[in-house]
Amino acid sequence: TLGYTLNIMTLGGLAIAVGLVVDDAVIDVENMLRRMRGDVLARTDRKRRRLVLLNAGLEVRAPVIFATLAVVLISIPIMTVPGLAGRLFAPLGAAYALATVISLLVALTLTPALCMSFLREQRFQAPVISRMLQNGYISLLRGLNKFPVLVLLIVAVPLGYCVIKASNLKTEFIPELHEGHFILHMELPVGASLADSIEHGKQVTKILLELPFVRAVVQQTGRTEGGIDIWGTNISEFNVAMKNDSGADQDEAEETIKAALSQIPDVDFEVNTFLTERIEEVVSGYTTDAALSIYGNDLDQLEGTGKIFTGLLKNIPGVTDVRQPAEEGAPELNVALNHGALKKWGIDAISVLDAIHSAYQGDIVGQIYEAGRITNIAVILDPALRNNTDAIKRLPVRAPSGVFVPVMELASIEEHTGRYMILREGGRRIQTVVFNLAGRDKAAVLD
Repeated sequence: TLGYTLNIMTLGGLAIAVGLVVDDAVIDVENMLRRMRGDVLARTDRKRRRLVLLNAGLEVRAPVIFATLAVVLISIPIMTVPGLAGRLFAPLGAAYALATVISLLVALTLTPALCMSFLREQRFQAPVISRMLQNGYISLLRGLNKFPVLVLLIVAVPLGYCVIKASNLKTEFIPELHEGHFILHMELPVGASLADSIEHGKQVTKILLELPFVRAVVQQTGRTEGGIDIWGTNISEFNVAMKNDSGADQDEAEETIKAALSQIPDVDFEVNTFLTERIEEVVSGYTTDAALSIYGNDLDQLEGTGKIFTGLLKNIPGVTDVRQPAEEGAPELNVALNHGALKKWGIDAISVLDAIHSAYQGDIVGQIYEAGRITNIAVILDPALRNNTDAIKRLPVRAPSGVFVPVMELASIEEHTGRYMILREGGRRIQTVVFNLAGRDKAAVLD
């Protein structure tokens, strides 16, 4: 009903509640036994026994109910914590509260009925060890009652210490996940080629392998045409395996990696553990600790506002790795068709665009069947020509008359910068500034 599943968090809540789920029933049974020991007639008279057991249950009912409700109230803050901490620990708090409430219902209904059935004629004498503990406890209370001021001072000192320490507690409830493994992101300036990313990746790999605690480094750069990640060729991801898989000294290792990579200019790096990154990515869509979202319609205005906030965030203590994922600056060619020229040569716009697409993106024109395998045949312009921005102007397009017309006579071609990614959320354009937090309380920085 609540949408929770049986997972490690809900099982943790049930494990914590094990001691409490029997507490209400134990209190109920203990009071009934105490009343039965004090009433001799109840041991032989059935009606008398039922009356004694009923009164004994009613006697502790109110304290049991209010004590259980107080325990449930403690778990409510855990269930209402926002953000990633709430996503993780809300199931634990819910399982804990539900187990406690159900134990209360059992103690109020089933436990008295079982006592009515099983507490029959017998000697209701407390065990020897129970009497010894009770006598010792009574002696301790009598001794403490003689020095009430001393008892208050003994209690006040640790209480005051706890209050002082509680006022300095951080509000970040997520534990650090020491996994013995890092995910490293490298971002070059927008428009960097795949070859540039591979070359920088070799440099990064060499630097990391020189560190004594790094066992292996694997780089992933670029993406497939049907990939789910919208990364450009300027972004790479490295899997960094550590020699010590226990995750010991992880914080020191992370700082060492950042310091070693700081010698590479004009490149942004981001280091996370695998689980931490995946959890943050699922919850917020980004692999950073926090993200600032700016909404609007004008892309240029969003870009400018994002740069203003980027500069402000960099000056805040505790804020690191500030960047804009959808930053302007990707080099591109703008092809504007000349409809008058197209009409003159009798060429439709689709033919021109298809020719450009085939030359620079490639097109499948056939298939080869060999040994049960199907291999696609694709045509694409030679890489030397594709890397030459003037080559597109000379790209020939066949007219219906059979004459080949260069693209520069059918369209105007200009170089400029643009955006390789436009973010949207809920149908609105958005510019995001992402950043990590280090050395300060998360709530203090965000406030």
